[in-house]
Amino acid sequence: MEDLGRPETLDLLRAIWSDPQSLDPSLKSAEVTREIAEHLAELGKSFEGQGHDSETVARFLMRCLFSMFAEDVDLIPYGSFTAKLKELRGHPEHAQPTLKSLWQTMNTGGFSPVLTKDLKRFNGGLFKDADALPVNRHAKLTHLGGL
Repeated sequence: MEDLGRPETLDLLRAIWSDPQSLDPSLKSAEVTREIAEHLAELGKSFEGQGHDSETVARFLMRCLFSMFAEDVDLIPYGSFTAKLKELRGHPEHAQPTLKSLWQTMNTGGFSPVLTKDLKRFNGGLFKDADALPVNRHAKLTHLGGL
């Protein structure tokens, strides 16, 4: 009963009676998908503006997205990839070899010196011959994680 006096509870009740379609979770999903697409396009343009070809940029972003998915479902330690990105942001001289090393281990399986954990092998070719792009202080890759 105490919750009935809270503004967010009243807003929810109003929506249930006056605009139930606004509570459709697919609308929020579509909004998040649009935001991710816009952010990916922005990142892609930024990397291409640094002289990287579009195919290399696309593969790099796919590897980043998959790595974020892998941490979200505990295929790699939860939060480890986005934490590493935050640590490396603004240090492109360290980011490229660090991400390349991580992805090489994900490709083969085994001990990852980057995450200091044993990782399973991720087959399918996404991490085969994986190269990384420089992650400068403007590259906000971590905004893609946890969605």
